[in-house]
Amino acid sequence: MNIKVKKTVSVLSASLMTLMMMGSFSIASAAQRTSAASSTGTFTFYTIDDMVGFDPAIFSWDARQDELGIFEGLVHFGPNFKVVPAIATHWTTKGNVWTFYLRKNARFSNGDPVTAPDFVYSMRRAINPVTAQLVKHQSSYLGDVPIKNANRIVVGYPVNSLGVKAINNYTLQITLSQPDPSLLTQLATDMWQLPVDPKVVSGKNESIWTNPATVVSDGPYMLSSYTPGTDEILVPNPYYYGKVPLKQIHVLASKSGASELLPFENNQSDMAILNPQDVPAVNANSTLKNQLQHVQTAVNYTLQVTPSLNSALQNLKVRQAFAESINKEAIAKSVLLGTGVPAYDGKVTTWMAPWIAQDGLQYNPTNAQKLMQEAGYPGGKGFPTVRILTASPDKVAEAIQQMWEQTLGVTVDLQEVSWNVYVSQLNQVLPANEVGFTQYGQYSQFPSWKSLMPTTLAGLPGFTNVPRWSLSGSDATKLEQVITSPMDPSEKNYLESQLIAKDEPMAVRSVMKIGVKALQTNNVSLMKQYIIAKNHLAYVLPVYTVNNAILLRSNVHGYFPMRMWLVTPPVWLGDISVK
Repeated sequence: MNIKVKKTVSVLSASLMTLMMMGSFSIASAAQRTSAASSTGTFTFYTIDDMVGFDPAIFSWDARQDELGIFEGLVHFGPNFKVVPAIATHWTTKGNVWTFYLRKNARFSNGDPVTAPDFVYSMRRAINPVTAQLVKHQSSYLGDVPIKNANRIVVGYPVNSLGVKAINNYTLQITLSQPDPSLLTQLATDMWQLPVDPKVVSGKNESIWTNPATVVSDGPYMLSSYTPGTDEILVPNPYYYGKVPLKQIHVLASKSGASELLPFENNQSDMAILNPQDVPAVNANSTLKNQLQHVQTAVNYTLQVTPSLNSALQNLKVRQAFAESINKEAIAKSVLLGTGVPAYDGKVTTWMAPWIAQDGLQYNPTNAQKLMQEAGYPGGKGFPTVRILTASPDKVAEAIQQMWEQTLGVTVDLQEVSWNVYVSQLNQVLPANEVGFTQYGQYSQFPSWKSLMPTTLAGLPGFTNVPRWSLSGSDATKLEQVITSPMDPSEKNYLESQLIAKDEPMAVRSVMKIGVKALQTNNVSLMKQYIIAKNHLAYVLPVYTVNNAILLRSNVHGYFPMRMWLVTPPVWLGDISVK
């Protein structure tokens, strides 16, 4: 099983190729490393380490740890996944302008104060394309937050035109190009908003971000030692403004596919995320079972329609037949062994909105066969070969292949390819004798319903790999130029709508109108109606939401899971204590 996360996974996968190529930096003695978990004041857990380093401006799993407590931004997630004040004690909004008021006792681990100009410097640095280009990795700014002029800077505008401003040393202003009700959630999720010390970072190369001696941070914990691909040790930041509960945090690098169960059983970790095959053994052990909890993430496994010269999947009945032939309950129970739960929307999970399970397309093989017959393909007769593209071996895709062949009578070509091949074929147009689906992981957008609504009629949001309906030729080229241009958002939205309107199916356009009206009127009932109608179009087939099975020792307190990630580390290390 291989979930692809947003548009960042190419960076993560490429980074893993550097394994054995990087050295080890440490300012801690060997005696500081602990192999025994649950020591008083020590917490040990596994997470992904792609050895890129801890630069918050560069997307990596190392940098993901920055926001857990190595660094601290304006806000972060607190207990029960609520956004809480951090360096910003409070904030105000007026139109598209957000003003954050910073605490005056926050300091970096070298003693320097954390100020509004530091945030301005850090955000400009993260969004400046030169920063990422120099290290051949992706910026941690993914474009999800519409900061004024951010998209223009990517294509050459001066970086100082970014909509961030220090009113004084402790007042920061962020100006957006359009409303974003999910801004606080995005700030708590993203790394680009984390402050770095300009005095330490300016003019330095990326090597400073893998050396604990030169990683200066402002969170409750600081990097004490780091062996790329192996482990790291965090110790309290002596200048942190609040209480730091642990003496040490030991972070172990997880290996792809490796089980974390044995290290947990051997008392080498305090938390373990289980592989599906580990779950039966844990349930059979009363001691382990008492320490087991399931945490649904915000990551959905979906199949998205692949571009094709064949129009078979442009038929709504055909798409719905494929959706209704997927037995999600069987996949969750028999393939994933409880580490996944059925999904009914690409963006909305059942833990966010339980009603989505009742209103999504359900497993109904009899009706699926009827739909195929009504579409002119009885028993799959005359239907083109169906390709499923996924990266690496994928047990879920293999199960779906069998379901489609047995229920619909079609021929399914499952292509489990390497990551590089997968990326190269994402937008490949299939020949006339093939149609297909591409496995794609989507992050849910939470908690604002508004963030799920379209602002214009220009295609459904979240369709990363699906062409804009039936647009082709010069219109498709023009649309791509508009989408990637740095023009004013309102002008861009207008041009997108005009191009899409020429070829968009009426059913799609009707659904889009519901979503646009829902956003304009802030009507929750219409928002739900839009989401349900979009799902029934079946251009995206949601299969399951990742439901991590986690072992956590009973003497660990203050652990709250980071549901917005594929892996499930703590939301905030500053909340954890071990007794």
